[in-house]
Amino acid sequence: MESYLYLLPLKSGKVFKIGISSKNLNRINQHNSTYGIDLENSYIIQAQSKVIRFLEIELLCLFPPCSIEELLYKDGYTEIREIVYLK
Repeated sequence: MESYLYLLPLKSGKVFKIGISSKNLNRINQHNSTYGIDLENSYIIQAQSKVIRFLEIELLCLFPPCSIEELLYKDGYTEIREIVYLK
């Protein structure tokens, strides 16, 4: 089964969101409503589900979480990382 890994920079330019979707890309639309995503500079990778899960776990462990107060407790905030790691 195929899944998606997405790296979504926010329009603020300070952080990006790491996430996965197993069925479609509707989750990106939800995050865009919540955070305001820079869609033109986003990355989406499609691969086998086990590969996507592994990649997400590795990226989340590799890059330390950031704690921008206005993002805390929003849907998916634990997967927000500083933009320097995306570059």
